[in-house]
Amino acid sequence: MNQLPHGPGNVLVVEVAFTDRVHLAGPAPGLRLEMGPGDFRTARYVAGDGTKALSFEHAVAEADRSDGVNWAAAGDGAGPLLCEAPCAATNRNGDAIDLSFGPGISRLPA
Repeated sequence: MNQLPHGPGNVLVVEVAFTDRVHLAGPAPGLRLEMGPGDFRTARYVAGDGTKALSFEHAVAEADRSDGVNWAAAGDGAGPLLCEAPCAATNRNGDAIDLSFGPGISRLPA
């Protein structure tokens, strides 16, 4: 796992890149993170509607000081990007975007 470089009070910024522009509608999505074994948090969406990258932030708390941080898929099989109806993410043609992350994308880069 990656070492968490931020101490309590700092902000962890995560950017998720896409191959096409992402258009959001409805409530903002979240990004599920695992701060340590079984310790889950949701980073809040902060920017990116209409661009090829969505940005999320999580304010690091004392309890988050662990041996690393990873993406965390939801227990229902959904990917780490949380966008439940009526939240919608579409491309420039209005087609729904797959938010499940592909195989091999399971950790935040160091």
